[in-house]
Amino acid sequence: MSLTNLAGLNDQLRVKILKEKALPDIENYKSEEHDQIRQAATDCMCNLVVCKETVQWLEILQRLCLHDNIQIQHRGLVIVYNMMNADPELAKS
Repeated sequence: MSLTNLAGLNDQLRVKILKEKALPDIENYKSEEHDQIRQAATDCMCNLVVCKETVQWLEILQRLCLHDNIQIQHRGLVIVYNMMNADPELAKS
């Protein structure tokens, strides 16, 4: 959960997390049986999506929106909705 909190602070920390190649581990934690670990991993990915330097943001959003768990799908769709409302240029593309 601390990685999730760090990813929510600023772009510099998000870039550091990505450069350390933590994304595959975070993705694996989304499949854990423990609900809190799974939720923290999903929240962490959501925080990483807003990083301007996230090359894989589309892949992250796709994984969230296509996940087997309906709650994770909902989070992914909310992120897309919020991004489109926050940036009209992004919504056009």
